[in-house]
Amino acid sequence: MDDAVQKYVDRILSYAEGQEPLKVQAATASKLARLVKSIPPSNMRKRPAGHDRNHVQQIERILASAKEARTSRKK
Repeated sequence: MDDAVQKYVDRILSYAEGQEPLKVQAATASKLARLVKSIPPSNMRKRPAGHDRNHVQQIERILASAKEARTSRKK
């Protein structure tokens, strides 16, 4: 695995270190909602520096699609 990829994987995994993965996953949606609540809608449509990055609303749609896909697979 590329060194940069391994560093990214290690960083992401460290966020949930010592916690139950399913509990972290269950709490993520409410945590994200709380974090973006104070962001003005106009800022949620602005891309961060570097045009290849998604803005907050695009990320929300991606997460919603992933949740829908997981839910439909469980049925």
